[in-house]
Amino acid sequence: MRGLGEMIDVIEWVTDGEFTSRDGFKLFDDAGQIYELQLAKMEFSALREDIEKLRRRAAYFELVENQRTFHSYIASVKGKGQIGTSNQYMTHWFYPYKGKFHGQMVKALANFMVGTGEGEVLDPFLGSGTTTLEASLLEVKGYGVELNPALAWVAHVKSQMLLVDAQELFKKINEADPLKILD
Repeated sequence: MRGLGEMIDVIEWVTDGEFTSRDGFKLFDDAGQIYELQLAKMEFSALREDIEKLRRRAAYFELVENQRTFHSYIASVKGKGQIGTSNQYMTHWFYPYKGKFHGQMVKALANFMVGTGEGEVLDPFLGSGTTTLEASLLEVKGYGVELNPALAWVAHVKSQMLLVDAQELFKKINEADPLKILD
């Protein structure tokens, strides 16, 4: 059985005929579910007026006008024990909370809701913090409410990990007395 991509130009469908895959647009290879294609279409429709912003913020596009998207760079960095591809990136793999969204979907929805303008995102059931992490990556304000203090802590840690200066952290670890490191 042939896949959808073999029967139609998916990029042409996602972009409502504005672009084709020949124009240097490409979705991630693992974005093949119909909901992912619909999210890519919604995201494109919200950001179509600013191709550079699409390149910076897109969740499902690997290439925009033959240039890698920011998401393709962050999805290519793998942490220890990380198994996913374009939907496990940054700190999303840090805590395996079973009820969580996957970040790529949240990013596309936020792009659709906020578009190219300024905006804010609220998640009334924050869980492990996927929504606020994605808001940070999109440079929009994100707010979350979580009743479970353990999950609120996980969400805080995931978001704060984005602010860690890795070189400074490793310098401090190397300078630390191993016997006092837990003090």
